[in-house]
Amino acid sequence: MRNTEKAIAGQRFATEVRQDLFKLLLESSDDLEGYTSIVTRLGDPYLKSTGPDVAAVIVQCCVQEESFNVFYCRLLLRFLLSADRKSSGHNDGAASRAAGISNLQIGEELTASEAIGATFNRFFKKALQYALWDKFKQLRVGTLGSPSSSGVDIVALTNLGFLLTFLLGQGVFGLAVLRGLDLDDRIDRNTGLFTRILVLRLSCELSPERLTGLFFGADLSASEDKAHDMNIDTKPLRKTLRKFVASYFLDEIELKKWLPLLQEVVAHRTPFQNVVTQDVSALAQLKKRFIVVERALKEGIA
Repeated sequence: MRNTEKAIAGQRFATEVRQDLFKLLLESSDDLEGYTSIVTRLGDPYLKSTGPDVAAVIVQCCVQEESFNVFYCRLLLRFLLSADRKSSGHNDGAASRAAGISNLQIGEELTASEAIGATFNRFFKKALQYALWDKFKQLRVGTLGSPSSSGVDIVALTNLGFLLTFLLGQGVFGLAVLRGLDLDDRIDRNTGLFTRILVLRLSCELSPERLTGLFFGADLSASEDKAHDMNIDTKPLRKTLRKFVASYFLDEIELKKWLPLLQEVVAHRTPFQNVVTQDVSALAQLKKRFIVVERALKEGIA
């Protein structure tokens, strides 16, 4: 009990609701128990009074883990796959899908038919987007990580990058979610490091086809939004991101400076985990994926 209270106090949550959510997560043995306990304790997590708190606490806990924990991905996906009650009026099919993902592994995608047809809860998706953007703000000002630490923690950067890779890979969000990073020609050090982690993880984990769809802007697996909202102008984002990829991923001299420092951790449990030290052919394949990303950004839908 004392350890639980100490952990809650260390998070510095502003409300009792968030403290309760954190305690429920600590006491959950798996994502199904976590989902059930949150819904039982707080009621409908898609109401404006609780949804943002649920998303924010799950993201914060994920970022602050000592190593990336797929538990939070599974838990978020359960909430996301619950039907949009305002538009559909029922949730039987979505609930059955949510109940069936307890064995989902890191890097495992929905099947093609599930991904293209999946309807993510719109309100919870929006709440999750704002929770991610809050972390992007903390990233820029150097406060991302444990509340008791100073500066940006590389583990927190990696955890956030892995979480976002999972959400992009599952089609929850399209490229437009990266607008929250406020990328421009003067990218700060922390944002630059995070962007390298994210692009590298995406390149290692997603197939070339998925990479093309994501960065081109016509990814049919990105829920009902088809990955690209024509009402959102992503041209400035795409232009800046393309320049970033060309500078850090396609420039051989620059790539050799940072890739050996990040690849073992960022490429963990992917076919490219040892590309720098052992597998020359795998490194060549990875570089081809970097080219795929740059070309998709250049030729894609703005």
